Amino acid sequence: MRFSALLMGPLALAVIVIGYLSFVESHTELSVWMIPPALLLAAIFIFRPQINMWWWRRNPPRLSPELRGLLYKSLPSLRVLTPEQLELFDLRMSLYLRSSEFTKPGVTDVPEDVHAAILAPWIYLSLDQDKPYYQDYQRIVLYKHPFLSPLHPDTVHSAEQNAEDGVMIISNEQLVPGLLDPHTQFHLPAYLAAEAYLLRHEMPGHVSEHYPRARKADDYSAVLGLPVDEQALRLHHALIYDKPQG
Repeated sequence: MRFSALLMGPLALAVIVIGYLSFVESHTELSVWMIPPALLLAAIFIFRPQINMWWWRRNPPRLSPELRGLLYKSLPSLRVLTPEQLELFDLRMSLYLRSSEFTKPGVTDVPEDVHAAILAPWIYLSLDQDKPYYQDYQRIVLYKHPFLSPLHPDTVHSAEQNAEDGVMIISNEQLVPGLLDPHTQFHLPAYLAAEAYLLRHEMPGHVSEHYPRARKADDYSAVLGLPVDEQALRLHHALIYDKPQG
């Protein structure tokens, strides 16, 4: 349960009880005591995102072993993080899961592990940043099938990121294969995270020019529905292929 809800519960109960005593039991002299809890209730309701974030930063929920295992499979680079990096990853994942707005037109029953798998490469690429670049991407839209968008109004495609609007949009149809088998399929969130990362940062020095296990760029373009950015694709490959598959 969110911390703001815990605060609002007793206040709402106080308003109800005082209201009942004042207007049903005719103790009208008590009605003035409705004002303080009512004002506090309104303030907490208005500022509940900030209150929840304050609480989560001080009491971050831990990722379950089951969720971390799924993330390791989806993003192999996570397997070699140090304990300190894993702790930071867990903290940022917990906060990003709760701060990001997840919209699913036409898609139902998306589990938390899918939401987390979408966010994982963004968080991984930001572990050395004091102000994570993914903070500018707070909206995630998950469509059932490939889509048209204002950026590409004439081309049906499966994923895009828009820095100006702070949004990533992905087709669930093309998303799932890449999460389940990133070594043979296109991991769309990793590609979008890489593309957004390179808009404001240099290519990391460890990224290779060639990845023999990767498919041809045209194969990835066919999944994306748009020409892939070659540099972003290299960084995508680093996230998937640089670390051992064991």
